[in-house]
Amino acid sequence: MVFHAPWLARFRPAHPSGLIGSERLGLAMGNPLPPLGSFLVTQAWPYSIAPSGLFSYNALSVHPDGRSPQPAVFMPLAAAALVTTDDAKLLVNGAVFARADSPAQAAAWSRALGEIRKAGPGYEDESIRRALDQSLDRDEAARRLEAFRTAVRWPRVASSALAVHLFVVAPLVCFQWGLWDTWSWLLAGMAVLMWTAAALQHRAHAALYPEAGGERFQETARAAFFAPAAARAT
Repeated sequence: MVFHAPWLARFRPAHPSGLIGSERLGLAMGNPLPPLGSFLVTQAWPYSIAPSGLFSYNALSVHPDGRSPQPAVFMPLAAAALVTTDDAKLLVNGAVFARADSPAQAAAWSRALGEIRKAGPGYEDESIRRALDQSLDRDEAARRLEAFRTAVRWPRVASSALAVHLFVVAPLVCFQWGLWDTWSWLLAGMAVLMWTAAALQHRAHAALYPEAGGERFQETARAAFFAPAAARAT
């Protein structure tokens, strides 16, 4: 599920379309102008948990098209000795138990399950309720949203400048003085703006998701060498 905020508007829920995609992936349309609007992606727990065990299945679905396929693997809580992550996969005892939309989300689930496991026998119910309360903490959600807005302030400036360069400055310069005499300057300007956006995106990502180094490297490399990705660095 995504929350979409068009330019100068509040966030509102948007369900990705399954017509262009698959049972696991969907398409959500944003503002066609890169600097305008923001998306926040969120994901419900893909597992159910009780003092008796973990079940990689969640009956809840808010999407009109229903749930995506789920593994439906049960494991007694006492048997879940090791909960780790591999990129966006949640591993229990080394085997894939669930998949997240991002490494940061998988790491959050791993920490939550680790805290429940550490509570010990007889305290599982209390620790599960505490984890649920934390996942639905409105104040924490507001704090994270404000942290996002603060972190992306300068990446938004850089990506907006790149979009203006690509869609306004370059066409006007080419129309006025021709591409042959100006291409080197336009290319240099695009490269500077791309690399600036990539560097600022890297810094913002590290502030928001310090543990997601692999994802950060991929996103930075994409922005550094692909102008449309840099224009959407936010």
